[in-house]
Amino acid sequence: MKCIRMALASNRISLRQSNFIASPSKKLTPRRPMHVLASCTIEGKGSNGISRRLRDSMGSPYRKAMWRRDCNSFNFSNESYAAGWLFGCGCVLPYNTKQAAEFYERAVSQGHLEAHVTLGACYFLGRGVDKNEAKAVELYRAAADKGESEAIHALAFLYYGGDCGFPEDREKAKEMWTKAACKGNLDSFYQLGEHFVAVDDASKGVAFLRSAAEKGHTEAIAELGRMYFTGRGVERDEHRSEYLCLTAASRGHLQSICHLGLLYLTRKGHD
Repeated sequence: MKCIRMALASNRISLRQSNFIASPSKKLTPRRPMHVLASCTIEGKGSNGISRRLRDSMGSPYRKAMWRRDCNSFNFSNESYAAGWLFGCGCVLPYNTKQAAEFYERAVSQGHLEAHVTLGACYFLGRGVDKNEAKAVELYRAAADKGESEAIHALAFLYYGGDCGFPEDREKAKEMWTKAACKGNLDSFYQLGEHFVAVDDASKGVAFLRSAAEKGHTEAIAELGRMYFTGRGVERDEHRSEYLCLTAASRGHLQSICHLGLLYLTRKGHD
């Protein structure tokens, strides 16, 4: 219970969400809605986004001054994309979504494929630009046509949910997630795992989730932890569940903190 209170106290998870997480009888996380995917893209929470090494290298006062001085003269797509990301999250540079979108536009014009995806997410959410789903789809398609796995992954979501005027076509979504997974996209491995578990092909779903988890995908680690607790698709194993949930919780996964609370409550001798 203490674990659940910790997550609620952070104001990042609601009581309704905690009830959903703590009930093994309910299907957990069938899919992330497209607007959540877009938010994760902008914030760099998925496999897309600026690398931790690049973020860390910008933390010194010297680097800060250099970036603030030079960002308006960037001539390379990686520099423009990084500047957009820093304005978008308020890391090193002051938080400014409009300037972030301008730098993403510049990176797109310089041919940066990930910038297509991030700018598409900005248009999808209306963050720093006027909301324009058609423009978002255009950017996703342009990057997907050149093989960008994050763009393929995003388009798969649109087919899966029938969003932005796309016909609902889960077979097409599965095909596109498979294509992105073949390019190494861990979010697509995770989503394929979720899809197969949802359609009662748990053995195939677990295989995809394990592939993502072994490569460090936090959501996949957390989902496997829940599955080992409930015994869905795998043999029930509380110790394995605890290990996986602790691993995900150590990476800031709040649902895993809640799930650890539930796990400890079910054991005798624990408060």
